[in-house]
Order: sequence, then structure tokens, then C-alpha cells
Amino acid sequence: MTAPAGERRQVADVLAAVRAAVPGDVDVQLVDPRNSLYLLPTVYRAARRNGTGPLAACRVAVLATTPWTLIVDGRILSRSRPLTPATARTLLTPECDGSRQPRDAPNDGPRVA
Repeated sequence: MTAPAGERRQVADVLAAVRAAVPGDVDVQLVDPRNSLYLLPTVYRAARRNGTGPLAACRVAVLATTPWTLIVDGRILSRSRPLTPATARTLLTPECDGSRQPRDAPNDGPRVA
């Protein structure tokens, strides 16, 4: 299944806008059908690194395979709704923009907008 060219461009624009708004070491993923399989282990590891427990990290990883899911450093910021670059940037939390918690700080679990 291949997304239409217009949708692929929209995904690329949103991803570029979010990546430009966060520090370079922040993991940013935006799900489309082509990268769902890659995201399962990637999101699980990011969630665990941010202090999420094993079961909650599994939940986040499974939820992260829904198309149009925006994941920043293992946290789900939005699911199942197409985004624009401007709306995606408004979803960023303090943890995402450079003033985030240290990696060893506890995480209160997945955040879903």
C-alpha cells in the first residue's frame, strides 16, 4: 500500500517542521503505513529510555503503529489525525523542546493528544 504523493509530501513537511523545532538528540517519528514495522522496537526503546515501564512501553509501541501518530522521544503526542506543520509544532511539550527531563527522570506514561 503506497500513500498518494500529496499525503507523502504532507507527512514529510510535518516531520521536517517538528524535527526543526526540537534538539537534534530528540527522536521524532511520524507514522505512515510504510514505517510501522520499524517503529515497534524503536518506540519501545525510546519509551523505556524515558523511564516508562515495560508494559506501558509495549502499549506505547503498539499505539504508535496507527497512521498519523506523532511520537517524540517515545511519547505519543497525537494519533489518527492528519497534521499540518503548524499544528504538529503546537503539540510539542516542554519535555520535547529542549527543557525536557533528564533521561533518568521518571515518566508519567504515554501522552496522547
